[in-house]
Amino acid sequence: MIIDQVIDQVYFRKAEHPQANKSIIYLHGLGESGLCFSNLISDSRLSRFNHYVPDFPGYGKSPSLDKTFSLLDFSEVIKDFIDKIKLNQVIILGHSMGGVVGLLLAEKYPDLVELFINVEGNISPDDCTLSRSVTGYSAEDFLDFGYEKMLDKVYLAGMENRDLRGYYPSMRFCNPRIYYQNSQELINLSNTEKLAERMSGLKCDKVYILGIPRGTGKRSRDLLDKARVKWIAVENSGHWPFLDQPDRFIEIIESIT
Repeated sequence: MIIDQVIDQVYFRKAEHPQANKSIIYLHGLGESGLCFSNLISDSRLSRFNHYVPDFPGYGKSPSLDKTFSLLDFSEVIKDFIDKIKLNQVIILGHSMGGVVGLLLAEKYPDLVELFINVEGNISPDDCTLSRSVTGYSAEDFLDFGYEKMLDKVYLAGMENRDLRGYYPSMRFCNPRIYYQNSQELINLSNTEKLAERMSGLKCDKVYILGIPRGTGKRSRDLLDKARVKWIAVENSGHWPFLDQPDRFIEIIESIT
């Protein structure tokens, strides 16, 4: 059973099980919310875990309180959240932008993370699909009309793309100012092409999961190979492999945990 809760302005979903001996913290992507993970945390095949799915401030149901939050700020929010629910040695599953936040968290707090599962997280500039769409706008123009244009495009694309149909409602709750800032950060970090190397340097166990053929591209896969980061492909899927092929995705989670 999924329960909604709020701790210090951070809204989160949780599914706890009496027999669970490990916990997974799910980190969502740019413009997203924890809603995208609902099918995973409610699946009985993963009932040996407790599941916690926070919305970042300014995303989903977590308010931003008129502040801006960097990706590093998000990692601190998640650290505080984990402390408040009294967990240690957690599994971090970060999707897209959440993969970058998970990396920052695992770098700074190596003793906190047992396993880092990076799902379609940014590795190279090729991964900046939605984030790069903000670069044609000044911050003022994006807030005035740019974000609404993005919403219209996602809505129309969602008529043929099931993943984007689910993405659109979460975008509606997102703070455009934070979306703009986080997009710029993702572009800058991806342009360094050092994220795979940084992931390789983590002290915890780690694995990268990607969608084929519509997900992470060749350049990013090459960088993962160069950094000797293990990656697993979910066939016939895209940027949301856990939505496109949930059975195969759960099989992978079971095999690596």
